[in-house]
Amino acid sequence: MKVVITGGPCSGKSTLINELKKRGYNCMDEVARRVIEERKSYEPTKSEWDIRQRMILERQVEGESQLESDLAFLDRGLIDNYAYFIHRDGKVPENIDFRRDYGSIFVLDRLPFKNDGLRAEDDKEAGRVHDLLIGAYRTFGYDPIRVPVSSVEERADYVLTNIYELKGGRK
Repeated sequence: MKVVITGGPCSGKSTLINELKKRGYNCMDEVARRVIEERKSYEPTKSEWDIRQRMILERQVEGESQLESDLAFLDRGLIDNYAYFIHRDGKVPENIDFRRDYGSIFVLDRLPFKNDGLRAEDDKEAGRVHDLLIGAYRTFGYDPIRVPVSSVEERADYVLTNIYELKGGRK
C-alpha cells in the first residue's frame, strides 16, 4: 500500500518522512526538491518551469513504480503535480494520466512558513497550494486525512494509527 504524505510548502512533510524512515518504514523522498536543486542555476522562466514539472512527473512515476514494500510512504504523490499545474497554469495537460491507486492520503496542517531558498512560493501562495492539493486529491476520489500540527513523533503516531483504522482513504 502506498501512503501519500502531502500538504502545502513548509508543512513538515519531509520531516515526517524522515521520522518514518527512522522507525524503519520504506519511504520515497520528495522528487520535486531534488529536481529544483539540480536546476537552480537555470533562469526561472515559464519554459524552465515546464521542464522541471515534466522531470518531476517522470521521476515520480518511476520512483513509485519501483517501490517494493507492502507499505510505503511517499513525500508527495503524483496528484500533487496536478495541483501545481493548476497553481502555475490554471489548467493541467490533457495527455497526462494522474490517476493512481494510493491506500491513504494524509495532508499535514500548515506550519509557520519559512523560505529555505528553494521555495518559489510566499506564505500566501503556500496556503493556496495547500488548498489546491486537497482539492486535487478529492478530484481523484480521495478523502484526505488531516494531520494536525503537533510534534513529529505525534504526527507519525497519528498517521500509523490511522492507516490501520481506515479503509484506504477513498470515498
